[in-house]
Amino acid sequence: MLRDYLMSAAIFSLFSFIWFGWAQETLTGKWRLPVAIISVLAALTAGYCGYLSYRYWHSATMLMTQSNYRWYLIFVVIEFILAGGGALLLYKRQRSANIAPWISLVIGSHFIVLEFIFRDPSLYILAGLMISISLYTLLHRMPAKSVLVGVSNGVILLSFAIYNLSRFWLY
Repeated sequence: MLRDYLMSAAIFSLFSFIWFGWAQETLTGKWRLPVAIISVLAALTAGYCGYLSYRYWHSATMLMTQSNYRWYLIFVVIEFILAGGGALLLYKRQRSANIAPWISLVIGSHFIVLEFIFRDPSLYILAGLMISISLYTLLHRMPAKSVLVGVSNGVILLSFAIYNLSRFWLY
């Protein structure tokens, strides 16, 4: 649906911007400029899609039904509890390098559930990509997990934002 395409494009590009920001936590010098440039592209895409979302706010959405909206809110609350609780536990156990991959795993997993609400099979692909990156970084020792997770998720989410924006224009 039109509004769902626009809102997901706005949200995905906004979170792409955020993941690129997180990647800069331990980013090496030669990667700072390319990540900064793509981060600005993500922010501009978020602004543009946010503007379009506002213009098409009264278009149909899968969240119009009471049960879909209720389940959406339930899953978002559960996601925040799992992500925040896990991050706190990792921090207390002095494993903060795993916070970015953990949060990525929770967010990636929530796209599987959201497919049932939005009936968009592309969310399975998005989930699979984010979960794969998360599990890889959780299971391997590396010095800059937040860089790999942040840049990967930034690229993945920006790609899906552009994909959904193109679906809006082709609708």
